[in-house]
Amino acid sequence: MTFKELDDKLFVINSILNIIWAPGFLIFWRRRQAELAYEWNTLDMEQLEETRSTYKGELRRSPVTDKYEPYYPSWKRLLFRLFVTIPMLVINLVLVSFFILIIIRFQSWIDRQLKTGHLPCKSVFNIVRILK
Repeated sequence: MTFKELDDKLFVINSILNIIWAPGFLIFWRRRQAELAYEWNTLDMEQLEETRSTYKGELRRSPVTDKYEPYYPSWKRLLFRLFVTIPMLVINLVLVSFFILIIIRFQSWIDRQLKTGHLPCKSVFNIVRILK
């Protein structure tokens, strides 16, 4: 049995386990959520959203609710997106791409070592030979 065949079999086993686990987890969580709601006496409670206390802005009358609500100008949100959110997103994408490249290169190096028979740590790969 080659590494590819072993990898394919493990992939199928992993997929089957995920198919079984995901619905089971959702059923368990729904049951646990109902238990907690009963225990905390919140079964009939409506979900009310309060204005966040950290949300800063000037008070303006809302045209929808006709109540005073904090107003935050859209240009400030845009400024935050342009100078905080987008640069952080780009930095994270570059870091993830870099790590993916390192992993791919490491995998190809390991494959070359396996083909030539020069393994850096033969004891770890002896397990694979036993499984053949």
